Amino acid sequence: MSEFNQTTIFEMVQQEEKGIVPMTRPEDWEELLFPVADVSVFSNSNDINIGMGRDEQFPEEFEKINDYKGILNVNNGVILSVVKKTYKAVSNIAVVEHFENLLREQNVRFEYGFARSVRNGRKTVFELILPDMKIDLGNGDTQELRMYVQNSFDGGNAIKLDMGFFRHKCSNMALMVGKAELQYKTSHIGNADERIQTTFTMYLTEKFNEAKNFVEKLSKYGFNTETELLAFIDNEENVLVADRYREIVKSVWLDTHKPEFGNLYWGIYNAYTYVITHEARGSEIGKMDKLIKLSNTFNDFIEAR
Repeated sequence: MSEFNQTTIFEMVQQEEKGIVPMTRPEDWEELLFPVADVSVFSNSNDINIGMGRDEQFPEEFEKINDYKGILNVNNGVILSVVKKTYKAVSNIAVVEHFENLLREQNVRFEYGFARSVRNGRKTVFELILPDMKIDLGNGDTQELRMYVQNSFDGGNAIKLDMGFFRHKCSNMALMVGKAELQYKTSHIGNADERIQTTFTMYLTEKFNEAKNFVEKLSKYGFNTETELLAFIDNEENVLVADRYREIVKSVWLDTHKPEFGNLYWGIYNAYTYVITHEARGSEIGKMDKLIKLSNTFNDFIEAR
């Protein structure tokens, strides 16, 4: 059982004291909030070609593939993917508005973070910041809860929600171990009934409490010696970062985190989050995957004690 008192979302956010921050979506979000449409897919013996729903633009030797369709970015005319006809795509704007409305209905203050797409727009991640849901780490250092909403048009899982924390003192993004991401059926988006609202509220509450518990344990337990800590970084089985970043992790820990935390897990954990967040190459989605693996690794250390 946690040594922390469990906190409810209603205790985290006091609407009568703070109110909702009027925020406008950043400009770089708008180009990713495009509508989508289904279009026909045509084929000849050698190729697959995608039509814009106008069959007459293809020669007679091209045949419509009835079991497949294209997902079209209506704003720029780009075909994002070819998928089974049974696949239902939900536009990014519908997904973002769904979570904006869920937060507003719960009186949770939020701000906009980054928005990025990968694979030519087939997958997008949006960050929403919840500035009032904070963990106080002491010495003026805090972490605030952030939502990461993923949407895709590639025939896979359409919509996923995960939670992470952002450490202000060193500007590190750090996803926490705990309940896996919440997956949404396409039929749930835009239809936030009471059950969906309750599930969302419970998810925010659980993630917040899990993070408090995890940070406390990282700040309480650690490696027995510096030698043991450095051996962990150099271990070939440790693939939290690529080999070329191992020395950077060491130097960040020695220069920044060892003086404050010694051999505690929290110090080396933050050295890794710094390198993953600021030094390692890759997309935000890829970095989040690494941060989840990092959190799970240190949770395994704690559970093994």
